[in-house]
Amino acid sequence: MLRAVLYESEKDFIAIEKEIALINNYIKIEQSRYGERLSVDFNIEGDIKAKIPPFVCFSLIENAFKHGASDSVGAVTIQISMRITDTELFLHVKNPLAQNLEPDFLGASKGIGIKNITKQLNLIFPNNYVLKTAQKNEVFISTLEIPLS
Repeated sequence: MLRAVLYESEKDFIAIEKEIALINNYIKIEQSRYGERLSVDFNIEGDIKAKIPPFVCFSLIENAFKHGASDSVGAVTIQISMRITDTELFLHVKNPLAQNLEPDFLGASKGIGIKNITKQLNLIFPNNYVLKTAQKNEVFISTLEIPLS
């Protein structure tokens, strides 16, 4: 993961398969951290050779773990669906709704991740992306649609 941060973050675009490898490594770390109380459903459909900006998908997924698993006491299920077409990437992430709205141990306000992702998307894809978030029945849902290069 550190290698990805050091080398891939300098690039404008990387193959989706590299982002998926980073996500899978992160999921393994989180599963070892939370054990049997964490269930992750990660489905991928489409050509993973297409290119996207580094860490765009990862950031939304990390956000789901931070506010889903970290803020929950009981069993947690995080659902991730990634669909890649010839022209777009669609990412759908569902996690339990965060109950604790206090700043985290580093003092960061809750909700700053989505704001930062939005700023990044505005720089890379001005007026050419969709990022939606919703809260339904104690579940937080993030949906992202970005064009592929």
